Order: sequence, then structure tokens, then C-alpha cells
Amino acid sequence: MKNVILFLCMMAHLCCFGTKYEKAAGRLATRLFSDSVASRFMFEQIAQTDGGKDLFELESAGNNIIVRGSSANAMAVGLNHYLKYYCKTSVSWYKDDPVELPETLPAVEHKIRVEARMNNRFF
Repeated sequence: MKNVILFLCMMAHLCCFGTKYEKAAGRLATRLFSDSVASRFMFEQIAQTDGGKDLFELESAGNNIIVRGSSANAMAVGLNHYLKYYCKTSVSWYKDDPVELPETLPAVEHKIRVEARMNNRFF
């Protein structure tokens, strides 16, 4: 019973106390995927490079994919990188085009770290 309470407290902490960037990236994943798939992606905020550039990191932890980024945008770019190069799929602007994923999410064999080429980016 004590372990269950501890586990629930830890989950509440993760859900309620993530940074605004982590929460934004998590909401993006829930809009793109079913809840069962979205829950397999974990988002963590990291510091920018010394030069002030955004960056993201990808890594596997068991059956989960960890996307770390210096901003919500960097995390979204990291998620897109994973979908494009590991899942061989893309996200469409059209709401009715589903994101097609493989049955099992591919593992990231070695941690990947990608830095933005420029300090200021825009869309």
C-alpha cells in the first residue's frame, strides 16, 4: 500500500510540476497520437547551448522515447526528427490525415543530440 501511494505521488508530481515547455510538448503528443502512444513519449527540458542555440536530444528508455529540448519548439523538432527518421512517417497539416506509426516504436540505439544552426529561428 505504501508503494502504491508513493507511486501515485510521483506520477502526480510528473503530471503537475513539469515545466511549461514539457507540458506543451506533452499536449502536442496527445493531439497527434492516441493516449496509449502519447504516454510512451517523455519530454524533458534541458539548457540551451553556451552560444544560446536551441537543441534537442533523443534517447530510448525501455519502451519509452525520451525527447529532451531547450524549448517547446526544440522538443517538437526532436519529436518530428524521431517520427521522420525512425518511424518513417510525417505529420500532415491536414487534420484528417492520421500519423501512421509502426506497431512497435523503434528504439533510439544511441543518444542523439542536434543543435540548431542559428540562434534565432522562426516559422
